[in-house]
Amino acid sequence: MLANKSQCCGCEACINACKFNAIEMKYDDSLFKYPEINKEKCKNCKLCEKVCPINNKKVEKTKVKLVYAGYNINNKTLYKSASGGISYLLNEFFLKNNGIIYGVAYTENYKSAEYVRIDNLNDLIKIQSSKYIETNKNNIYNVIKHDLEDSKNVLFTGLPCEIGALKSFLKKDYYNLYTCGLICMGPTSQKVEKEFIEYYENNLDSSIKYFNVRSKVKGWGPPNHIELIFQNDDKIIKPFNETAFGMAFQILSRKSCLDCNFKITNTYADITIGDYWGVDKNSEIYNKNGVSVILVHNDKFNEVLNQLSNLKLIDIKYEDCLKNNEMIEKSRILDKRKKKFEKNFKTKGLIYAYKKNNLWYKRVVKKILPKKLIKIMKGVKK
Repeated sequence: MLANKSQCCGCEACINACKFNAIEMKYDDSLFKYPEINKEKCKNCKLCEKVCPINNKKVEKTKVKLVYAGYNINNKTLYKSASGGISYLLNEFFLKNNGIIYGVAYTENYKSAEYVRIDNLNDLIKIQSSKYIETNKNNIYNVIKHDLEDSKNVLFTGLPCEIGALKSFLKKDYYNLYTCGLICMGPTSQKVEKEFIEYYENNLDSSIKYFNVRSKVKGWGPPNHIELIFQNDDKIIKPFNETAFGMAFQILSRKSCLDCNFKITNTYADITIGDYWGVDKNSEIYNKNGVSVILVHNDKFNEVLNQLSNLKLIDIKYEDCLKNNEMIEKSRILDKRKKKFEKNFKTKGLIYAYKKNNLWYKRVVKKILPKKLIKIMKGVKK
């Protein structure tokens, strides 16, 4: 399938293409899932190779034509969205016009995430806000193809590599397919979220009932906040980067995310959206509850934007959207802590790896900073 495993983005197009159920996603030593072929079932038809977005370079890439900043003026839905609520508006528009939308939802226990098909407004909340872990695609590409062949208008929202995978899987352009890519740093392992939630469930003796890595209970970041609510109504709200989940997200990613093949200059999306971290607080477009940057790649999607209600939108320069948002163009950088963190995680779990890394960090700080300055910093914290 892939000549180089380090390039595999985990898109699962190969699994969707296989007619003999010969491919399965399995965890390897890096805490991420990779496709594994059952040689007894494989018929060597090579369909998996033909749909692989890394191998398939025939799909036409898109360029940035227009750049906007904007947000959903409905404060209720804006508050529940990760950034400016643009994805919600797009999804709402398609559903109100008899379309079908596809996005990522948490499973019932919040310990994994998967792509789902939605055909009604009541279920739209399931795919609202960000999920920072790898997602299970199941049979989603085949389901999308069926909807497209049935002449339904389809909006697929996902990571750039997943959009590349979908278009490679379909093998041809569909006039009724619309794709929305997300500015991406690269998701972390599902095992991170599972162990993080289970740690608190065990400590509080209560199961989770709500989880959000981009809660706005403390406002739109940075810093972003993580929020957990349990069946006994206990709540945990912390700055994301100060948690074990946040640390793991910064350190652990697929190898392919270190040299992403689907950044903005290589995207297959019709539109790309994400946080407008570089927005000036004195700007007319600033909103304390979130602002999105919107990069439009073709006229088809610009026509959709022009039809959205509850949208405040202004033109901005491409250079402006790059401010504090380098992941639009750049890949992750390998974190120097990865090897030790990964080893500790695999042997003794997420929380141990997190605590061990924090101890290491404190030791380094003590060596570098003068004792007087450390005392001052402790005084400020108090």
